Amino acid sequence: MNPPPLRPDNPFTRFLCGRLNQTQAAPAAEALIEHCDRLEALVIRVYRAGSACAMDVEEYLQLQGWLQEHYPAMALGLEPYWRGTKAGDAPVIQDPLLMIYNHRTAEEFVDNWQVMQLLPAAREALNQWLRDGAKSA
Repeated sequence: MNPPPLRPDNPFTRFLCGRLNQTQAAPAAEALIEHCDRLEALVIRVYRAGSACAMDVEEYLQLQGWLQEHYPAMALGLEPYWRGTKAGDAPVIQDPLLMIYNHRTAEEFVDNWQVMQLLPAAREALNQWLRDGAKSA
């Protein structure tokens, strides 16, 4: 039995995932999207709440662990896409996803406007990568 199709939170990302079909890149890309969606939601939730509850702390550790293990293999494929993005008004000069998940704890997202500005850059790079077929996944 096939698992249900991935339903990313972001509508454009969801559309792009539908175009991946069953390419070799699809499973790795889908796993990355799931973890990026969860990380984005967590960062926003903690920022808005002004605190990180125990569940946020635990979820961040899980997400961070997965990304540290799996993202380096995909990072090179995403590099051309994040290089053209901006965080606020400034060009992004480092991988925005890496800059987000390299924080030690979820508490570091409290009142962290810099991280909030990295989220659109990470999403834009991810969407452009998916648009081009998630090369190097």
